[in-house]
Amino acid sequence: MLWLLIVIIGRFIDAWVAIIDKLILKHTIFKPASYAFFTGIFSIFTVGFIIPISWVIKSFGVFDVPDLPLMFFDFFIGIILFFAIFSLFSAFYRAEASRVATFIGSLTPIFTLGLSFFILGEKLPKNYIWAFVFLILGNFVIAFGGRSFRIGGALFYALLSAFLWALFFILIKKVFGMQSFTTTLFWMELGLVIGALLFLLKPAARKEIFKSGVAIPAQKSHIALFVFNKLLARVSSFLIMFAVSLGNVTMVNALESVKYVFIFLIAILFSAIFPKILKEELSFSIILQKALAIILIGAGIFALIY
Repeated sequence: MLWLLIVIIGRFIDAWVAIIDKLILKHTIFKPASYAFFTGIFSIFTVGFIIPISWVIKSFGVFDVPDLPLMFFDFFIGIILFFAIFSLFSAFYRAEASRVATFIGSLTPIFTLGLSFFILGEKLPKNYIWAFVFLILGNFVIAFGGRSFRIGGALFYALLSAFLWALFFILIKKVFGMQSFTTTLFWMELGLVIGALLFLLKPAARKEIFKSGVAIPAQKSHIALFVFNKLLARVSSFLIMFAVSLGNVTMVNALESVKYVFIFLIAILFSAIFPKILKEELSFSIILQKALAIILIGAGIFALIY
């Protein structure tokens, strides 16, 4: 189960990305539209590394230029990814990161399960059913347990993000069956850039992006943090997408619950060392809730392996 190990490593890196995303949106000049835009544009720089990496990691496959319909499909997947990212950042900006993230993580595998049946014609293998149930229960305990669940104005964006992430992973799983991992990644990343550029057509978003762009030169520390976080994000996304190409897409998304365990542990660490930067609410009931969630998620991974 190489894909399982790859997913867990990818989720650990992605947990750091989520925490830093929240810090950037809370403490810097960036707002959701501008942050999503510059995240998409950043893909221009990562595209150049995809082909050389494939020379080193042979299992990524060789690069190819697909026919136009398939190329446009790759672009479409990238555009969906951009709007999934934008809706995720919009939700983060409006509510507590760990709450929003776990809410999205609880719904994304369920959307994925449904979409995989209708689009891919796949059903969850019988030996994965209990693992899926435990992982989803762990997600829901983290998201809805303990104190009352409130994400306020983030609800719409959280629902939209969960659906778009599920659709993205289903479509990319489909296209992995038509071309190599390297080819898919290259053209999809260009689609992500196209999605960012399309965002400029919206006046309010364009104003926010240009406002942030003017302030960028005076915010060198913010830019360094942004670049570092986007590098981490690319590594985690490459790992998770590679796991999708190897394994079951529904289970890869269900294992997002592992990411939220990591987020909780990282948030505790930040709360203890840097409480002014990030403060995670802790009480006996919350700790009990998280412990139950970790047990359920651990049981899900155990069921998946054995």
